Amino acid sequence: MPIPWRRICGALALGHLAIAAARVPFDVYGKRWRRIAELRQRGEVRFFLDTKEHDGAAAVDWILQHTQSDTVVLHRGATSGAVEFVPPLIYPRLLYAECWVAGDGSIPLHRPVASGPIDGRRATAVLVCEPEQRGKVQRLRIEAR
Repeated sequence: MPIPWRRICGALALGHLAIAAARVPFDVYGKRWRRIAELRQRGEVRFFLDTKEHDGAAAVDWILQHTQSDTVVLHRGATSGAVEFVPPLIYPRLLYAECWVAGDGSIPLHRPVASGPIDGRRATAVLVCEPEQRGKVQRLRIEAR
């Protein structure tokens, strides 16, 4: 009598899936759904940049409200931490390091540099990111150039 290998393999695969499903704690799904609900309620910018570690939602909101979508936003300061969330949040705008701007103020991207009302006057905007320090909130802010 031949051994039914397909049935044995199928039963083993189903048993493996059942054990894997039983190992996943039920609260994992609840936590994920709560995080998704919080993201939808607060919005992407506030969800990622208004936290215990980062304070920068106001700066990104300013960029989204006062700059055109084809502009380049200049950046100065830290290159890790809160500023890592900025490029996807401001897309299709581009984030460009201020130190790469030529002496005449031009950039090689053939796009206008972001500007807007800063401190009561129209100026070129620079997103400044404070360096990360242990135990301190990392802040993003807009400065005039």
